[in-house]
Amino acid sequence: MSGGSQRASTAAGGARTFGRIAAVATGLSFAIVLGSVSCVVWLPGAGLGFQWRWIALLWMGVGLAAGGYLWLLIGRLEAAPSRAARRRLVVYCILLLLGGLSVFAYPFRFVPREKFGDVLIGLAAALFALSFAGWMLFRLCRALSKNDSPPAHLRKV
Repeated sequence: MSGGSQRASTAAGGARTFGRIAAVATGLSFAIVLGSVSCVVWLPGAGLGFQWRWIALLWMGVGLAAGGYLWLLIGRLEAAPSRAARRRLVVYCILLLLGGLSVFAYPFRFVPREKFGDVLIGLAAALFALSFAGWMLFRLCRALSKNDSPPAHLRKV
């Protein structure tokens, strides 16, 4: 085997390995989120609690499958780019976004009505703080990347 073809097969093997790791990691993440949310219960006098339910195994399976399918769609788009493959991936990502928002909002149904306004104020404050931190990181990365580029001209002293 020549050096060029060996490097190509090594790169392809590395891409397959990355794809498997990413699919398993994404699937496990989705499984943990869905499994834990399915075990959230309201305990009178104590608030939200966690109580194991066997239905969590079903939701964990759904999470594993959802993560694996995401990377399958990404792999298909990468292998054979087409408008249909891109559309399937975009639609699936939108569905994942809606599912993520649903999982985030699910525990709100347990918040007492009189405390819901306080919860929304807290969420707005958190959203503002995280957005500001993200904006600052973006600006910092952009400034650092400008400093990495070579100067257009050198000044003589």
